[in-house]
Amino acid sequence: MTTSVSPHRLWIGLLAAPLAWTLQGLLGWFVGARVCTSMSIGAVRLSVGIIGVIALAIAVAGFAVGLENWRTANAASRPAADRVEFMSLGGLLVSSTFLVAIGWATLSAVLVSGCGGMR
Repeated sequence: MTTSVSPHRLWIGLLAAPLAWTLQGLLGWFVGARVCTSMSIGAVRLSVGIIGVIALAIAVAGFAVGLENWRTANAASRPAADRVEFMSLGGLLVSSTFLVAIGWATLSAVLVSGCGGMR
């Protein structure tokens, strides 16, 4: 039985973590700007922390999809296997890199200390 990797799954492994990081940055900036106006420091910390945890979950899912793609790509030989293996391994690399970036960005939820500290 030949297994194949869907092209959509290859793109999920490559794009899930960067998109999660981008959305985390945009939403974190939007929420962090509220620390000086309408939200308390605790509410901003909680909001940024929740956004970070969601972004981490999306990045972990992208990493898991990339890992499964890579395992499937190495299971059997097929046409265009080199492209599938390259994109699968790229998904692992991109997801793991952005996992670290999201983790560091999530630390800002702990480090918010006052008005202007988030921006």
